[in-house]
Amino acid sequence: MSHAHLPRARSRTTRRVLGATAAAVTFGTIGPSAWAAVSPPDSGVTKIVSVSNTGATGDKTSTRARISQDGRFVTFQSAALNLTSQRGGGTHVYFTDLSGVLIPGGNHTTTVDLDATTGGRCKTDLGMNGHSTISEVSDRVAGDGPWVVFASDCFNLVPGWAHVGDVYIKNMATGNVQVVSKANGSETQPIAPVSVRPVISDDGRYVAWNSTAGDVFVRDMRDTTVNRTVRVVASTASNDESLRPEISGDGSHLIFASDARLAAGDTNLSRNVYLVDLRAWQANKANKTFKPVLVDVTPTGQAAPSTSSRPGINRDGTIVTFQSFSGLVADDTNGVLDAYWRNMVSGQTVLLSRGWGGEVPNGQSTRPQLDDSGYVAAFTSTSNALVKGDTNGRPDAFIRKLNRTNPAQGTTYVISQRPDGNIAGGVGSCPAQAAGTTSPGGGLVAQARAGNANIATRPYLSGDAGRVVFVSGMCDLVQPGTDGTVNQIYVRTYGPGGP
Repeated sequence: MSHAHLPRARSRTTRRVLGATAAAVTFGTIGPSAWAAVSPPDSGVTKIVSVSNTGATGDKTSTRARISQDGRFVTFQSAALNLTSQRGGGTHVYFTDLSGVLIPGGNHTTTVDLDATTGGRCKTDLGMNGHSTISEVSDRVAGDGPWVVFASDCFNLVPGWAHVGDVYIKNMATGNVQVVSKANGSETQPIAPVSVRPVISDDGRYVAWNSTAGDVFVRDMRDTTVNRTVRVVASTASNDESLRPEISGDGSHLIFASDARLAAGDTNLSRNVYLVDLRAWQANKANKTFKPVLVDVTPTGQAAPSTSSRPGINRDGTIVTFQSFSGLVADDTNGVLDAYWRNMVSGQTVLLSRGWGGEVPNGQSTRPQLDDSGYVAAFTSTSNALVKGDTNGRPDAFIRKLNRTNPAQGTTYVISQRPDGNIAGGVGSCPAQAAGTTSPGGGLVAQARAGNANIATRPYLSGDAGRVVFVSGMCDLVQPGTDGTVNQIYVRTYGPGGP
């Protein structure tokens, strides 16, 4: 989906961008006649999240869903006009209470980014429809919250705030909205010209984000001093940008991708993934020096030679995930993006995206994310060899449960399946949908943006892996199905521990 109204990062001659070429991979198409029940089976139940109070599905595409650690709350962004009564153009952030306790009634979804005075849709400083994007939600703590963080170019979210292009936090219990990306010691000035991609700890205390200039920040929302926000890593002309931060559930660690050479072993020209321990700063805010630890390393400890990005992290920061073009285990020779898991304590790196027989996949695998334990991971893959019966020829969402004694082994389950246990999204399964969206090179695109329907992607797990939210335009994930014309948000419920 386009975010043309949000300020974009400036281009850099040395930047290594994943881009569309990294996301577009061609693979064979298998017709619907080859459908078969997927194996291993699971007892999960899928429901659609992006629905209106009348039960209608979103009329425009929805994407970028996140679920709280306790599995009760979901946030996502959508261009839909029919999900709530606050109608208007642009992309906005929505909050869904799956428990139905905080928001009772038939529809548990509400708009997050609202005009502070009128309660209507937000607008830019020019009076145009504003845009808000990339949100995450915390748990409810001691009867307060949950808190949703999001980025927005809206002008009217907080009375008196005059800057455009910031990170905000909203208490969904009280409706109070604050600007997160304020300069230290100031209530009127931003800490960066444009702040984006916020994430939040499970208790709502710590918020991390990056600026479009390539700096990464963390703020303690309970601190009101001049040390409330710290710049963890700064971009320079020779050091390039850092971006896509993820914070551990307990707020103790931060992981991010960077073009900068932040550790001795990083001697390449590729984007790599780093982990930072925040606990010294949390204990004493005067401690503002951080030592980034290289995550995506070869067996000899050198940085992965090819691009790595899209990191994930478990609750205490001991286990992380990322995607990489590099073959970081001996048998990964497929030459495409793969999903990796790494134990930062033991130093063990594991290929997540393996098939039912342990084989390396025949397609790309991306966007890995973790539950609290770090031993259940969700990811997207174009491979048709991860589970038996995957014959739809589409990018699907998967869960892999790792063997805690030997994480190199595990069991992979498909998330995107029909209620009858068959693989969803077969070619021609949606009456109102064409055979599939293709990239200019002819390959299906494993993204979830307007026009890229009939795929399942962007899975994100609750803390106990009992629920996973994901984005899909597949029309047959639930009954009755959708028309498959735009992407919707779904949640699949397994129960504690996952499949």
